[in-house]
Amino acid sequence: MNRGIAFWREFFLTQLGAESTIIVRDVVAEVLQRPPTRSEMNAARKASHQIAEAGQAVLMGLYPSQARGEDGSSYGQRRAACLTTDDALVRRFPFCVKRSATQGPGWWKDKDSEAFKQAQEATRPERERLHAVLSRFR
Repeated sequence: MNRGIAFWREFFLTQLGAESTIIVRDVVAEVLQRPPTRSEMNAARKASHQIAEAGQAVLMGLYPSQARGEDGSSYGQRRAACLTTDDALVRRFPFCVKRSATQGPGWWKDKDSEAFKQAQEATRPERERLHAVLSRFR
């Protein structure tokens, strides 16, 4: 069976209908019932980028525990590409957004972009809290 970009695109969209966040690598491995090859992952990656650029979901680079909503340690975990329709997750980790309809690759490097300013504003309370904690140790 040919599992190209079109297959993965449709499959991911179906999965996103059932779940708000999917880990691309895990879904591909689950469907294939074995570790995916490089070409299979490339097709899945391209499909996830197309979905994000079409505005049907947001592509993020998250630790699997973050994607599952767990508050545990991410020590020893590798970041994974995740497709999500969960706005709360996007607001919680704005700098983990890889692609979306409004944010192309490298958006976090453009400090004058509207997306960067929104991400800065969304993370301001957390950054201020961490700055206060760190200032106690100086």
